[in-house]
Amino acid sequence: EHENQQDTNIKGEAEVTIRQPEKRFDHILEVFTDLQKMGFIESMQVFPCTIAGKQIRRGSLECWSFIDDHSRMYKYRPRRGWRLAEYDPKSIRNCKYRSALVVKFQMGDNAHYWIEIECRGKESGYRSPLLSNAGENSPEVIAIALEIIAKEGGINLKQPLNRILSEYGVIADCYKHVYESKSSSNLDIESVKRFLIGR
Repeated sequence: EHENQQDTNIKGEAEVTIRQPEKRFDHILEVFTDLQKMGFIESMQVFPCTIAGKQIRRGSLECWSFIDDHSRMYKYRPRRGWRLAEYDPKSIRNCKYRSALVVKFQMGDNAHYWIEIECRGKESGYRSPLLSNAGENSPEVIAIALEIIAKEGGINLKQPLNRILSEYGVIADCYKHVYESKSSSNLDIESVKRFLIGR
């Protein structure tokens, strides 16, 4: 905005809106950090996207965008739908693609990939897919998994993920979030441990 202040020169003020990282992303990183401290898992790290045009940041976190390949390659205008976390029909710049945080962790001899799906403000949450046996094709496998998640609208994911990713030798499961209490938004670390032991 420009404004005149008495007889002084016109001044410009720029305002940058910074999107806060998804709270669920913070919580799942806390859980995996605690699991590593306990010795339950050997290591953990955010697994950033390496595919041009699909990288997206949520705060300081490097995430994966749910942008579809046609929109990414041909720079199409964002369209209303599940893939968007925020849609503004008046401004392309205010349209924000939904993201996923991918956490790679080592448990025993195996590497696993946890996918945490960003929620819109009024959404209660999605189950978190866990991919095992992704091997050297992990970026490709995760990109395919995100397409499946988007096509399914984030629900009933286990069967379609396993049907398609089994060609790569990948096994998929989905964690239903359990919280410390009804009044807490923190994940119950014991429920995560039980889920991982049952894999």
